[in-house]
Amino acid sequence: MAAFYKVNKDGKRVEPNFSAWVRPNITFGPLYHKSPGAPLIEVNKHVNVQANHAELIREVAAKSTVLLKNERGALPLRRPATMAVIGEDAQDAPGGPNACDDNRCYRGTLTMGYGSATAYYPWVVSPHAALRARAAADGTALVNVATNWDLAAARAAAAGADVALVFASATSGENFITIDGNAGDRNNLTLWNGGDALVRAVAAVHPNVVVVLHTVGPVLLDYAAAHPNISAIVWAGLPGQESGPALVDVLYGAVNPQGHSPFTWARAEADYGPRLLYTSNAPRPPPGAPVGPPGSGPGPWQEFPEGVFIDYRHFQRARIEPLWEFGFGLSYTDFRYENLSVVAATGAGAAAKGYAAATGTTGPAATFGAVNRSVEANTEPRGFVRVKPYVYPWVNSTFRAGPVGGGVTPGRNGSAQPVAPAGGAPGGHRGLYEEVYKVEFTVKNLGKVAGADVPQLVSRPSLRGDWWALPSFHRWPFLPFAPHPNVFGSKPVPKVLGRASSVPANSFFRSLVCPARRRREPVGCPPRFRRCVPRGRRGEAGILLPDASRHQQLGRSKPELDRQPPRQDRLCRLQLNAHCAERNVACAQELTNP
Repeated sequence: MAAFYKVNKDGKRVEPNFSAWVRPNITFGPLYHKSPGAPLIEVNKHVNVQANHAELIREVAAKSTVLLKNERGALPLRRPATMAVIGEDAQDAPGGPNACDDNRCYRGTLTMGYGSATAYYPWVVSPHAALRARAAADGTALVNVATNWDLAAARAAAAGADVALVFASATSGENFITIDGNAGDRNNLTLWNGGDALVRAVAAVHPNVVVVLHTVGPVLLDYAAAHPNISAIVWAGLPGQESGPALVDVLYGAVNPQGHSPFTWARAEADYGPRLLYTSNAPRPPPGAPVGPPGSGPGPWQEFPEGVFIDYRHFQRARIEPLWEFGFGLSYTDFRYENLSVVAATGAGAAAKGYAAATGTTGPAATFGAVNRSVEANTEPRGFVRVKPYVYPWVNSTFRAGPVGGGVTPGRNGSAQPVAPAGGAPGGHRGLYEEVYKVEFTVKNLGKVAGADVPQLVSRPSLRGDWWALPSFHRWPFLPFAPHPNVFGSKPVPKVLGRASSVPANSFFRSLVCPARRRREPVGCPPRFRRCVPRGRRGEAGILLPDASRHQQLGRSKPELDRQPPRQDRLCRLQLNAHCAERNVACAQELTNP
């Protein structure tokens, strides 16, 4: 209700000019949705408020696309003579984008999930429609296979093309809708509608396959990442109505990929931890039976011991090598980080001593007016006519005799409460927002095309910590590198500020992460740094490797890692120890992604 009062709707009521319960082409509908016998009124005045929203949707969809793999310069496309577009996920939805309420039809290209939070589209431009228009403009011959199940047709279409674009998807939604046995959440991490078999079939016969994915989350793609015939993998997420034009912008290089994965891509489903229990493996306990610890009584029982260690924290803590890490994303250009400067912020003395947990109690919750808890005051007014099937906030008639104590029991406890240890102020502990260090550095675009980079400031509670946090990141666009330094493509990043951790500063660790790209240029390491961080060495792959303990943690020997070829998903980390900050000692160290 905060937004309701923020825009003063309590003082001036403006009648709605549309109804979310009817399709966009409908004008008249019932006064009360799903109410038998409700009068028909004008519920949709067809007011056009789109303005330039389509342009913004297209921009957001393109810039959020994540390039997961790009070998042999497969992307961007350069006016191929022939092209194959394969897969149902590239196609227009039969019956149009609003053919099914709550988007419960899994047909055509996937642009959003399903459930009560969905909205009707004004239109959807499918990838096939946009690619067909671009192919016509370029003189590219395009062949389209609109199904996932005719593998012979898919192989035949791909065999004669310069590039084969294979589309696949996986969706989820609310569990009042079941699609192919999936009640809301997905039952597994495979691509839907035989998508994995389609990708494998095309990759078996064509040496230049580009896989485009529309999924709600990670899927298992270890086979695709390693397949030599799959040149590129693009994750476009759920792009909305401008799906096709946004994808064409990325595939042809009008927009340089700059998205970063918001989750970790595992090599195997078991890497994510305990799997949900979908079928009970024990009899149902009788009503009212006491609940004991797991294993002490009839099931089903399932434990989730991970706590806050989910996604990338889980992978780091368990020393599991992901396929693509959280924050991963490639570009059509290369970036170089240099001129690193780390200065302790003024007045950050509390960081050196650590932070004390917040204590004390809050005040009681505010009340507005007198609260009448009598049964009579909480029953519906006389003469009020209920509209089915709506639910009203009055007590049921079965309570007219009065509950225990003769009144209505409040549903909330408004008394003073203990302050949470990490609380004490709006937004959390004040120490979480104290500026500890000012980090400045320069980013240069070394390529021939414009691009955007997203430097990420990460931290962990100690040098031997099991996980990292991401307190700060920012996106900056960069022009191509010019012959004269600091003229084009060189942009100082202003005041990337670290935040204090709720641990003593002598165990506080900061890093700047350069998002994974095709190639990295190492940055010089001041000699004094070696007194603060274990000495690294260069391996045969030409990258700076960490000390032996890290190799042992990864379960690999040094020589085995040394033989690894340079990888596209290399990570550039600018590392800083807090106890070295007073001497202004910092270093950029390039590491392989474990």
